[in-house]
Amino acid sequence: MHYTSWGPTKSDTTELFIEEGPEVLATFTDTEAKVKGEEWALAVDKDTATATLPDGSRYTASGLRRGGTVSVDLAGRQFTFTKEKRSDWIIEDSLGQKIAQFSGANNGVRKAITEFDGETSELADAKTLSTNEVIGLSWFVRRVLLSGLNTVTVATIATLAFLTFVAILVFL
Repeated sequence: MHYTSWGPTKSDTTELFIEEGPEVLATFTDTEAKVKGEEWALAVDKDTATATLPDGSRYTASGLRRGGTVSVDLAGRQFTFTKEKRSDWIIEDSLGQKIAQFSGANNGVRKAITEFDGETSELADAKTLSTNEVIGLSWFVRRVLLSGLNTVTVATIATLAFLTFVAILVFL
C-alpha cells in the first residue's frame, strides 16, 4: 500500500480506502469506526483525538490545535506530525525518520491522502506498520486537517461578523 485516501461523506459515514479504492480499509462515523468487522470507539475534543480498539489498546493524537506539531501514540509506538510549510506535513517515527506525508492543499481535507514512503512493511523503527496503525495514522491525518479547517472557518466567521458590525455603525 502506497497511500490511503478518504471517500466522500455519505450521510454520517466516511470510508477510508487503500489508495483510490475500491478496497475499503475502514468506515468512520463521528463516534466509531468499523475495521475488519470490529468497532473502534472514537472520541475527539478540542486538542486530542482518541481511538480505543476492541482489545482495549488506545491510539491518541495530542496537539491538534497547536498548528505545528502533533504527538501520536499508537498503543506505545510514538510518531510526530510536523508542519513543514503552509499546508504540507510529514510524519516521523520515534527515531525521526520520515515515514509519510500529507497536505491540506488541493482538496487535502476532502481526500486527506496519507502517502507512505516506500512500502509500509519497511517503515517505522524497522518494524512493519500494521493495518490498524495505517488506519489510525490516516484518521489522525484527517483530524489534523479538519482541525485546521475549523480554525480558519471560525476566524473567517468572526471577521465577517466584525465587518458587519462596523458596516452597521458606519450607516447609522
